[in-house]
Amino acid sequence: MAKRTIRFYAKTADCFCCEILEDGKSVSEEDYDGYPPWFLGDGDGVALEIDLDTGQVQNWKVPSEEEIRRLTGCET
Repeated sequence: MAKRTIRFYAKTADCFCCEILEDGKSVSEEDYDGYPPWFLGDGDGVALEIDLDTGQVQNWKVPSEEEIRRLTGCET
């Protein structure tokens, strides 16, 4: 069977909303001005490639702990 994926791209219009969950509970929900972080896409959009059979994101780049803290407003 051929591998089936969907490439998804959404322009953020220089702002986006992000919620981070830990064990299903929200630990951070913010509206951001500017571009999404590099691990979600390229420039001013979110770009993901998703395997249609497994639901797994194919092009995910794991952010560092520092990048996650920055995103959640918990940077030191």
